[in-house]
Amino acid sequence: MNYPKISIIVPFYNVADCVDYCLFSLLRQTYTNYEVVCVDDGSTDATAAEIEKFVQGYEKVKLFRKENGGLSSARNYGVSKSSGEYITFVDGDDLVSPYYLDTLIEPIVKECCDISIGCHSRLKSSAYPFDGVQWDFEAGYEIVSESEAVSRLLYGNPIISAWAHMVRREVYEKNPFPVGRVYEDTLTFGKHIMGFERYALCSGKIYGYVLRSGSITSRASACCSQMEELSQALNQLHAVILRRDSGLEEALVYHESIERCRMLVRICSASQELEKLKFLEDEAIEFLRGNARRVFADEKVKLRDKVRIGLAGFTPRTYCVVAKLLTRIIRS
Repeated sequence: MNYPKISIIVPFYNVADCVDYCLFSLLRQTYTNYEVVCVDDGSTDATAAEIEKFVQGYEKVKLFRKENGGLSSARNYGVSKSSGEYITFVDGDDLVSPYYLDTLIEPIVKECCDISIGCHSRLKSSAYPFDGVQWDFEAGYEIVSESEAVSRLLYGNPIISAWAHMVRREVYEKNPFPVGRVYEDTLTFGKHIMGFERYALCSGKIYGYVLRSGSITSRASACCSQMEELSQALNQLHAVILRRDSGLEEALVYHESIERCRMLVRICSASQELEKLKFLEDEAIEFLRGNARRVFADEKVKLRDKVRIGLAGFTPRTYCVVAKLLTRIIRS
């Protein structure tokens, strides 16, 4: 069996306290033919110094430093510095299973799949050093069509993200992440996820997404430009997917409804640009109310999500209070 070289691209920015657990998880892989490409995106804390300790002790780890340019810029830079045939991304404040690479590469090698996608676990930062995480040792996989893979991603199993995927490096060389944009995973969905013949969806949870209050998309408040960008990204995603497969409209309605719910919570927490955000709030509520019947009739949508979407659309203030309370409980 051919064991191709894999490049793990890891962007870091001011996460010095996360470097140890992130890199140790990457160095404990059961797969052996890989490199860890660390990109320090202009950190102002001790992140680079912490990574340098690993560079000195492990030849698989490489460190490249650049001026701050954002997550997309760091990912693109990492791709340009990598040498693997296949690429996967890991965020610098997350961690992975020891079987992460083996799980993702197996269907690519054995089944000639074009892309493999894994599932994740949500981990509280308070669980550090994460010794008690139960990873799936023998994660299976299913070979599916593009339509089925995209449908499951839109329904959130697995979720849309750049991490926990593996694909040939040419995909990212030809279609780099959009620099300066926050919702880069949504904006590049059509180019990074769609257009393949054979998809492998891995059933096991192999990626640990650490819930940290300081991450970009978990900040409680919202600025108008970010919310406008999210709205534009959702509209673009809708158009891109429907051009290829009109049968995915129900899945798209569900996905956008969930994103509009999240948007409402962040808008409700905002303290600035309130007049500008009011338009986006009204737009979100209008979408939720206008599509509520479709979501309620969709058998693929879980009851809890139907309640969530209904609450957000028809009693948005109550929903925001409940959602913020639950978020505090989950993160505590």
